[in-house]
Amino acid sequence: MYISISSSANVGTTTTLTSGGPNLVLAYVLDEWYHERTSVDYLNWLMFAAPGSLLTILLNWIIFKYLYLRKHKVSKTNSKANNVLQEKYKQLGTLRFHEIAVVILFVTLVLLWMFRDPQYLRGWSTIFPEKYRPRDAAVVIFMVAVLFFIPSRPFGPYPSPGLIEWPKVQNKLVWSVILLRGGGYAVAKATQTSGLSAYLGNMFTKINGLPVVMLIIIFAIIAGFLTEFASNSTTATIVLPVVAQVAASIGINPLVFLIPVTMACSMCFILPAGTPANALVYEHAGLKPSDMVIPGLLMKVTSLAVIVANLNLLGYPIFGLSTTPDWARATFNSTLIS
Repeated sequence: MYISISSSANVGTTTTLTSGGPNLVLAYVLDEWYHERTSVDYLNWLMFAAPGSLLTILLNWIIFKYLYLRKHKVSKTNSKANNVLQEKYKQLGTLRFHEIAVVILFVTLVLLWMFRDPQYLRGWSTIFPEKYRPRDAAVVIFMVAVLFFIPSRPFGPYPSPGLIEWPKVQNKLVWSVILLRGGGYAVAKATQTSGLSAYLGNMFTKINGLPVVMLIIIFAIIAGFLTEFASNSTTATIVLPVVAQVAASIGINPLVFLIPVTMACSMCFILPAGTPANALVYEHAGLKPSDMVIPGLLMKVTSLAVIVANLNLLGYPIFGLSTTPDWARATFNSTLIS
């Protein structure tokens, strides 16, 4: 049960651009290198990644069923378990204004992300001059500010605190994660400015005679196994600039490599070091490393296979990967990755 939860959490982080560290690193690389001119946005990423995530979770369930339940008949949930669930549900109580308001703001945030500047219709951000169009980060900051301003008890008693207050943010926010994300961006910038990404990219161009699908598989495997020994965000910050350099060197759409590598960085199932979900499960369940190796390897193989298949089935038509777009050609010819 514990391992299945951590694996599902890792697969789920690939579904949206904001749900996982590697996805945020991808957004940073696209913004820093290509200045948001790419075909990747919140909505079409969701359309591309959600089917693959569901299929991967289904295949992982089959793996768990084969490994752990093939010789056992699982009975229906007994009455004691049902009683525990019912008691926990009763403890939640009725919905209060505070909870309803937060749900509404969260749904609003997702909708603003989805329709900020989609590829298929005119987004709400286009009402602003191009120079001042808000990005995803601006939307988040605005919604957080609204949380501070809306009172949690609008009908009294007064004075009423906001939906969220700074002392709670200061105590509950995991500042180490913010520093980790910022440090990852610094590492990505350092690999670019120091020439490391260009050097490694040029080394990989020696294998550019292989078919593109083989290069995709190779890069996905490299990222998928590197992320077992370092955090997935760190792996993404190091590998994504390198594969972008390779794409520039051989003159193809960089998203052909960036998308599968980003998703492969989240498929961490074997060791606890790769993701916080793995580390939490490893600690709470008292697991041994060997407990995660066999199911982790099987899930690694199936998830990487789904990534490559999904890229060819949905990625090419959704993101237009079969052609090299103007924004990629402009970057190829710039000094940024020359």
